Amino acid sequence: MPSSDAPGNLPAPPPFRDSLVSYARTSSPPPLRLSALQTPAQRAAVHSSSPSTAAILQASTAANDVWNGLELGRWVREQHALHERARKRLPENVRLQDCLTAPISPGLPVKVYVSPKGALHFDNLRTCGQAFCPYCGPRLMRDRRAETKRLAAAAHRSGLQTVRVDLTHGHRPGDQLADLIDAEQKAFAIMGSGKSALSGKLRRAGVGYRGMRRAADIMHGPTGWHPHHHALMLLDARASIPDVTSIITDRWAAATQHAGLTVGAGAVLVELVDVDGAGYLYKTGVRDDQPDQYGRTPYQLLRAAVAGDDLAGELWDEYARALQGRRLTVTSPGLCKLARLQSDTDPVPITPAWATAPTMTLTSWPGVTPDLLAALTDPLPGMAAD
Repeated sequence: MPSSDAPGNLPAPPPFRDSLVSYARTSSPPPLRLSALQTPAQRAAVHSSSPSTAAILQASTAANDVWNGLELGRWVREQHALHERARKRLPENVRLQDCLTAPISPGLPVKVYVSPKGALHFDNLRTCGQAFCPYCGPRLMRDRRAETKRLAAAAHRSGLQTVRVDLTHGHRPGDQLADLIDAEQKAFAIMGSGKSALSGKLRRAGVGYRGMRRAADIMHGPTGWHPHHHALMLLDARASIPDVTSIITDRWAAATQHAGLTVGAGAVLVELVDVDGAGYLYKTGVRDDQPDQYGRTPYQLLRAAVAGDDLAGELWDEYARALQGRRLTVTSPGLCKLARLQSDTDPVPITPAWATAPTMTLTSWPGVTPDLLAALTDPLPGMAAD
């Protein structure tokens, strides 16, 4: 929520009520539960009794479905709190400071959509596209996950095997995340260059190596930062998984040693996966479950920071600054070629019903303000969510 005292002295947004197409709150009559509104006609009757709300919630049926039985208020407000906390802690990141603050085309309205799971989506709004951004990061992960699964499906149709490779290394409490990532990048540079390059070794071994996509995954636990990598590798049907495992293990051990990292037993895992397994490269990063044996994801650290955990906040700050300017996904030329071919044959994705009409349309953008969140997440006047 930009304000005069926000990082970078961003200008205060225009008054919220002046920026809406139409906005006015009315006193609420006795609550009417949404489950009683069974037909579009019944829902339309409720909307007609509140014209100002009908002007804001343009997709009445879709909006009612969203309110019904979901904790949208809690979820959307939490996303806003995470984004605001990230912006305040990284005032030097210009892209993050601009994220969600201005339209791409100032002369066009900003359209706001709310998915059934409570995620906010914006049309014609500037975003930063950075992996650590609480708004952009999960969307990047979901898009890449879907793309990777499409690549795996295309590989299967071509008679190729899809293999997932997990690469880990040793780490200790007190290790700086930026130092670990630097060492990893050095190891991957060694692993992919020269006469002993992994791709060359795999091709000479006759496994029909076609390409690879690698993605970073970062957690923090009792033993400190735990950066590791998941990769999807495409191989001919004749490829022997034990042979592939042996080659990758040897190259990873040699590369990490030169980079100053340590590896032990189980540092490399290679297994055949189906299309769904290929999507494991990109976990959404917004899990709402308890931390697992390896610790907490950056998203969980940020949530804890917003809840008052100062140590978690310091860890998230370290994570975000370590990731600035880095690539978390690396795709080989062979896989890029397959991706281009696949894009020509992919069916047009089906647009979900909730995305066909905006929940709200704004003629000018006020920023993500408390009033905007209330308009998006409060039940309609005269209604109470189940």
